[in-house]
Amino acid sequence: MDDLAVLFTNKIINAANLSIPKTNTFNKAKPWWNEELKSLRKAMQKLYRKSKASGYSLYKRELLDSKNLYFNTIKKTRNNFWNSFLEKEDSQSIFKAMAYIKDINN
Repeated sequence: MDDLAVLFTNKIINAANLSIPKTNTFNKAKPWWNEELKSLRKAMQKLYRKSKASGYSLYKRELLDSKNLYFNTIKKTRNNFWNSFLEKEDSQSIFKAMAYIKDINN
């Protein structure tokens, strides 16, 4: 019976490996992302879970402040990255920027 269970499990794993598409990660998907944004996201998610556990009555103001800080920091960091990237004297940076923002599916 144990051998049958192992065989059945292996068949399921093989079928899943063949039919479920693998996700691709790209190293330069968000070149402007940094550790500060990561820590702000974690803090926002922590406050969201606390707020949700309290029925969205407690931590509401803190959550809104955290969300605003997180999204404003993303906007500022992204703008600073692309401005400094495009201000380079290198003429190839424009083409590199186009490669970053090009739609993968097209």
